[in-house]
Amino acid sequence: ELLYGEFLRRALPAGGRPVREIAMALHEAQEIPGLADPLQVQWVRSARPAEAVLGEVVARAVGFGLPEAYVYVKLSAPDGFDEALLGCGAQLVDTSDVLAMALSADVKAPDLPRLEVRWRTAPEVARDANTVGISIFGGSRASDDELARQAAADRDRVAAGTGGAVVAYLDGTPVGVAGVEVADGVARLWGGGVLEAYRGRGVYRGLLAARM
Repeated sequence: ELLYGEFLRRALPAGGRPVREIAMALHEAQEIPGLADPLQVQWVRSARPAEAVLGEVVARAVGFGLPEAYVYVKLSAPDGFDEALLGCGAQLVDTSDVLAMALSADVKAPDLPRLEVRWRTAPEVARDANTVGISIFGGSRASDDELARQAAADRDRVAAGTGGAVVAYLDGTPVGVAGVEVADGVARLWGGGVLEAYRGRGVYRGLLAARM
C-alpha cells in the first residue's frame, strides 16, 4: 500500500505584494469550465528543478493581472515544488491523501460487445468527454478551442504512455468518462464516472481496463 499527498497551494500576498511565483498550465477560469477560482495551475510536468520551473512561470502569471492563484501540486510536479511554493509565501489550503494499492495487470474488459472505449485524442471525443463529465460531476460546456487543446495534449500523452482521458460508448452513445496519469511508474486514476442510467452493466470496468 502506498500513500501519496497532493497539495493545493494558494498564493497570497506576502510582504505587501501579491505572490505570483506559480507554475505551468495556467488558465483563466473561463478556459476551464466548472472551476470557480479566478486563476488555477492544474498541473506541472517537468523534470527540471522546482525553483527553475517556478521562476519561469512568473511572467505568465503576472500577465493575468489577478491578485492570487491556486496551485495543485500533483505526482508529476518536480521534487520539492511544494516547498518552493511555500518559500515564495504560498499558503497551504488543503491536502488530499491518495491511498493506492496494486491492481492486477490483466484487468479484463467486460463481455459487452456494444461497448467501445476511445481515447480523448480527437475534438469530437473531447466534446463527448466534456458532456458526460458535466452530467456526472457538474461544470459548463467547454469552448471548441479548449476541446482542441485537450485532444492535442492527449495525443501527445497517449503516444508517450503518460496518460490521458477515455470515453466509453454504448451503442454509439457516450456514457462514461475517466482519466489516468502515469508518473514515476505509478498510474493515477482520476475523474472516472458513468451516467446513472448505464451503471451496473460493466461500463466502468471497461474504462478501467482501457486505462490499465
